[in-house]
Amino acid sequence: MGVNRFVFNGVSSDAFNIRVTKYPDYAVPQRVVTKISVPGRNGDLIQDTGAYSNFRKEYDLYFNAKRGGFHETARNVALWLCGVGGYARLEDTYDPDVYLMARVDNQEELANWMNYMGRLTVAFDCKPQRFLKIGEEEKGLTTGDVLNNHWMPCYPIFMLNGSGTLTVNGNSVAISNNLNKTIVLDCETQNAYTGDENRNSDISVTGEFPFLVSGENEITFNNASCTIIPRWWTL
Repeated sequence: MGVNRFVFNGVSSDAFNIRVTKYPDYAVPQRVVTKISVPGRNGDLIQDTGAYSNFRKEYDLYFNAKRGGFHETARNVALWLCGVGGYARLEDTYDPDVYLMARVDNQEELANWMNYMGRLTVAFDCKPQRFLKIGEEEKGLTTGDVLNNHWMPCYPIFMLNGSGTLTVNGNSVAISNNLNKTIVLDCETQNAYTGDENRNSDISVTGEFPFLVSGENEITFNNASCTIIPRWWTL
């Protein structure tokens, strides 16, 4: 990606001759806690949920509309930004090592400057995770490997060929009926599948569904080969 550019839902701002006019701020997700006020007691009691809230990311933009005309360009920009019903991938050149899952939270009117240039501020409502792109890389594992997670606890994807048992930090998934197939374990959704085929009936979980803690993670498996997409993330 070049200078002053962002990509939302797979489409670059360059497609609309959009430029970002200033560096966006770095918002930090807030820890979600519940405060309980006790009569006669100083200070609130805090219950930590262990989760983080969404944060807001804004871009101040302008676009050149000489070629297509202001109104046609404005319609295309609005369709691109507001035509997505849920979260979509957002990345930019300012923090090129990460991507976010975001949705447009508020888009101002597109200001018309002499019918050849437009200005707007678009605000994205972002999930708290800043996903590292290196966490999208598939990595082969050897049983007994200790995988060091330098970031936040995360929920990887495991891919196993063969029946057997995968154990991560004492949490196990036993796999059956998996001859000559690759079974995918999505630890975030806690589902197993092969292509479009649901395989939840072919696994048995002991303890929690596996995840990677911050720090060292011991991974063992038997009667199978295994790879991982770790999905590293930070705040």
